[in-house]
Amino acid sequence: MDEALQRLATNMIRTERSSRVSPATKALIAICDQFTKAGALGHGRYPVMLDEASASEYEDRAKQWLKIIVRVAAETNAPWTKPSAQIAQHIIEMELATDWDEIFGRMRQMVGQSLKPRMDVLDAARDRSRAHLEQELGLLVLKQDRTKLPLSDRLSADRYRAVVDGWRKAHAYLDAGNPDLENAAKEAVGAVETLARLVVNDPTATLGEAIKVLRSTGRVEAPLLKGIEELWGWSSAQPGIRHSSADGSIDLAEVRYCFRLAEAALHLLLAKDAA
Repeated sequence: MDEALQRLATNMIRTERSSRVSPATKALIAICDQFTKAGALGHGRYPVMLDEASASEYEDRAKQWLKIIVRVAAETNAPWTKPSAQIAQHIIEMELATDWDEIFGRMRQMVGQSLKPRMDVLDAARDRSRAHLEQELGLLVLKQDRTKLPLSDRLSADRYRAVVDGWRKAHAYLDAGNPDLENAAKEAVGAVETLARLVVNDPTATLGEAIKVLRSTGRVEAPLLKGIEELWGWSSAQPGIRHSSADGSIDLAEVRYCFRLAEAALHLLLAKDAA
């Protein structure tokens, strides 16, 4: 979840909070009025319904803030990963801290300083909300379709450390102020080769050799290997990619196409490695 989405979610929560303050206050006033009519308020008796109503309001807000976060992610197709879930949890917890101060402060105003609320009721509500939040966010991460995750997230396991290192180097070369196109393509193809070695369980195989194994074993259907074969054939024929050269004959369009092929190949190979 990027900073723009974080700001949007936070602003939406705060707008929704502003609409809840008046109804929540009226509900507490009604409880106090009920006690006053019964002649109980002001005689040392504390209206415990205030605690229950405030605890309920706090839990309702926690659920509503989660709904807002989930909606923001759904509307923008933001994937649910562990980092994004942690960000979402942080946003909600920060806003709930504000809610706690507001709700507790309003209760104190209703009954004065001499009467004390039942903190066990409020603490229990806070604990339940925290547990609910962690569970729901955890479920969202588990439900996420792994094929729709960004490649960097799909490569986050230790098994793929060398693959993701190569893929990051490729982007670093390409995104530099003065792009190094040969090394960018070299690292991109190298990342595919590294992952292919893992899939065929051969740490020394070239990409070409891995393609042969994938075809012969049926791990990948022959038509689907065409893109990887094209990537291998092109990179093998280009000076400076598979072998050192100062030729510099490739251009940016070719390298960007190479990256698209490489990314597609990585997604395919990841699916086969997990199968």
